[in-house]
Amino acid sequence: MFQSLLALALLAVTPWTFPKDLPKGVLSEETLKQHNENVLWADLASRLIVVDESAEEFRPFVRVRYPRGQWGSNKSGAQFAVGLTPAGSYRCEYYVRFAPDFDFVRGGKLPGLAGGTATAGSKRPTGDGWTSRYMWRADGRVVLYLYHLDQPEDYGEDFSLGESFQPGKWHHLIQEVQVNDPGKANGRIQVWFDGSLKLDQQNLRLREASQAPVDRFYFSTFFGGSGSKWAPQEDQHIDFAQFNVRPISPEK
Repeated sequence: MFQSLLALALLAVTPWTFPKDLPKGVLSEETLKQHNENVLWADLASRLIVVDESAEEFRPFVRVRYPRGQWGSNKSGAQFAVGLTPAGSYRCEYYVRFAPDFDFVRGGKLPGLAGGTATAGSKRPTGDGWTSRYMWRADGRVVLYLYHLDQPEDYGEDFSLGESFQPGKWHHLIQEVQVNDPGKANGRIQVWFDGSLKLDQQNLRLREASQAPVDRFYFSTFFGGSGSKWAPQEDQHIDFAQFNVRPISPEK
């Protein structure tokens, strides 16, 4: 009975949407936090801009800047985290558009879901945190970039979608993350690219015990990797629109 009531309560939660109702122009950390009291932290560095133009397909959208010669989260792109009602699984979707002349170089990060300590940054997960973001790789190849307990290296593991981003085109990304039951390898992540299911990764261990349900949205985008070989030679930008994040099952 309790689980059924909790499931109904979660389904009644208003989905987190972005960037609706934000003022046009450069977005500050203070304005973002006023927009959503669940923002846990933000590092925008004046590189995230809200755009609302009548000629655009999506109104408004956000444009993120990536300065030439820079890489890593401190000097490239923008990041923030939003706390979510903890649940066993969540759906996160948004649209992304790379600039028409975008230089993919070696790759970079794109937003996704996370839980617990949101383990990232070449730190091997210990069971109390995980992250499920995307990356663009060389030539625009799309991968799910996952930090999980059984990853083969200290940095996250790539799961290819078999698709590539096309500069100048809006692409639709959806991921559904279901954390594993404590002590079991039954986590699951599904990813849709432009309406087609491209990844159904099962038998995952994202956490130990009952820690780290899906409990945060992680807006994380920058060039890198690390080192100058990851940096673009010219200023770049990526547009994001219609973020919608909602729970699809009760907490485990």
